[in-house]
Amino acid sequence: MVEADPPTLRLRGLTVEFDRPGHLGAGVESLRAVHEASLQLRKGEVVGVVGESGSGKSTLGLAAMGLLRAAARVSGTVEIGGVDMSAASEPMWRRRRGSDVGMVFQEPMTALNPVMAVWAQIAEPLREHRGMSRASARRRAVELLAEVGIREPERVARMYPHQLSGGMRQRVGIAMAIGCEPALLIADEPTTALDVSVQAQILELLVALVGRMGLSLLLISHNLGVIAETTDRVVVMYRGCVVESGATREVVSAPAHPYTRGLLDCVLSLDRPRDEPLHPIPGSVTPLAGAPRACPFAERCARVGDVCLTGLPELRGGAHACACVDPIAGRARASGGGRHG
Repeated sequence: MVEADPPTLRLRGLTVEFDRPGHLGAGVESLRAVHEASLQLRKGEVVGVVGESGSGKSTLGLAAMGLLRAAARVSGTVEIGGVDMSAASEPMWRRRRGSDVGMVFQEPMTALNPVMAVWAQIAEPLREHRGMSRASARRRAVELLAEVGIREPERVARMYPHQLSGGMRQRVGIAMAIGCEPALLIADEPTTALDVSVQAQILELLVALVGRMGLSLLLISHNLGVIAETTDRVVVMYRGCVVESGATREVVSAPAHPYTRGLLDCVLSLDRPRDEPLHPIPGSVTPLAGAPRACPFAERCARVGDVCLTGLPELRGGAHACACVDPIAGRARASGGGRHG
């Protein structure tokens, strides 16, 4: 039976593994970047995926775009608009990318072609997926530049990426991603290389596009403060595992997983007393070799106990789910979160 209104994106049990030479050349070692991750987005919804570098969030986004097929072993289910793309061929994925799914990459300078004019790069998916003529696609490219807040769009359209600022390049990347009016937009760390004021402008633009175009946005970031201000729901990842998920307001105001609490304690806030120090999470993210046999956060957790080392905690709790045998309770934060909160 087909759903009347299927999710724009649904991932079920998504697992991604990479092979690399073992220590001192001893065979091949399998590294699991994503472990049985599940999430879904509905039309007009903004969902954030957050975690430190190495948590698997960007790999998850690339897998949702079908961009890892040759480089990794991907299992589980990827559904786009109710269509199962798990076993789709590369030609099928190419028809989807740019048309039904758009992606804004982390570093626009490497995502853009340095020897192509801006208008030509925006026009390429329009000609490929919409069959526009060169002249029509060029006119539409200028219109898209104006829609994403570029001043003097006709002049900028003739320029090359190296002639633009970082914020302008990211706006060009967004124009490329939304040109064919996709139902789903994946933004992978879209503000990492930008200064604070430009970051805010790009985030405001992305959220405005959700409202104006009715698309779904998967926003990937290492900054929980950014996620707290711009998303409806949040998925927290650590070492490839989803450790907490739920409505952004609930997760931010009452984090249940110690890792989520640790991320929040690292966020600068105007509400924080000036003499209160930040509390960084000790240690760093380490690669996950094979399937996890214990809590992935155990080696960095101040609340770790023997039970944490005996098996992988299940994600439990319904709408606000947490994968911890001893979740934090009764430690609500004063501030709320979410783009409607």
